[in-house]
Amino acid sequence: MKGTKFFLSLTLLLAVSLVAFNGYLMYKQSKYVMSSSGIPSKVFGPYVFIYDGVFDERNQLKGGIPQWVINGGSNIAILSFLDPVELEKSNVPPQQFLDSIAQVSSNANYYVMFSVGGWDFQNRFTQTNPQTVAQNAAYMAKKYNIGFEIDCEADSGAAKEWISSFIKAYRQIIPKDDVNFYSVLTMDTGASPGAFFNVEAAALENLDSLNWVNAMVYDPELSPDNRQFWDYHKIPPNQFTVARNLVNTCDDLQNLLPTLSYQKDGQPIRGILFWAALSGATCDSAQEGAHNCGTSCVDCTGGVGTKGNWSCPAVASACKTYGACN
Repeated sequence: MKGTKFFLSLTLLLAVSLVAFNGYLMYKQSKYVMSSSGIPSKVFGPYVFIYDGVFDERNQLKGGIPQWVINGGSNIAILSFLDPVELEKSNVPPQQFLDSIAQVSSNANYYVMFSVGGWDFQNRFTQTNPQTVAQNAAYMAKKYNIGFEIDCEADSGAAKEWISSFIKAYRQIIPKDDVNFYSVLTMDTGASPGAFFNVEAAALENLDSLNWVNAMVYDPELSPDNRQFWDYHKIPPNQFTVARNLVNTCDDLQNLLPTLSYQKDGQPIRGILFWAALSGATCDSAQEGAHNCGTSCVDCTGGVGTKGNWSCPAVASACKTYGACN
């Protein structure tokens, strides 16, 4: 009898432990899944530069979305950058990406995207199979309820073919719709249409499959504002976002005002995206008192301020004015 009671108690204990463990696993997985609802009609927010793979030799980049970005400074964060070569091999994002998702996953009105590519990875796209990369990207998009962006800065015929093949394969897995944010697929093009001619051509040929196309920043020192190029793009206004250098607008609202009022062909555009925010942890590891904490590149910023207290007041105030933040 005692043996039976002991066995039943042990069985019950194991069952309770299993339920608790499964609950823990579900919680752990769910905190990495965005609860984003729908697709925003207007986007306003930064690229968050938290990962550079093999090129971040000194491990300067740390994960995390800056608090000023989360607290009313944006409705979207584009986590940057996935390496195309790594993405071909694995459908598991870097931990920096997952930790950043966890910060905002419970907010149904906030959106996260993963960007694959960037300047450092520009020549690694054509080293991969676009169909395999698309499969792994689509898996991540559905699993974590995030959008995906292609930032291919290698301007060649081969790159154009790669982009088109990727988009076709991606849309076979996740068709474009107007309901689920995980269906969002976008891409970057040059600040001017002639900057990345082949990339621009790929964007125009695949417009029906893309939610929007972002015109990247120009040289921040020579041209802090890209307005002289925006009208030359053939992207329709409702599929067109423009980029500003965050370091030039972080605490300078006057500098940002022309972008806030920009219209293409007399129509409002889809949004404004900023290059690029650094995480608070990245800035905290920079030199004490660093202004704009440009730890990893001169045109990035985690904000102005001091250790543990970084902000971009001009951008944060503009998000509500622009109509993207509540």
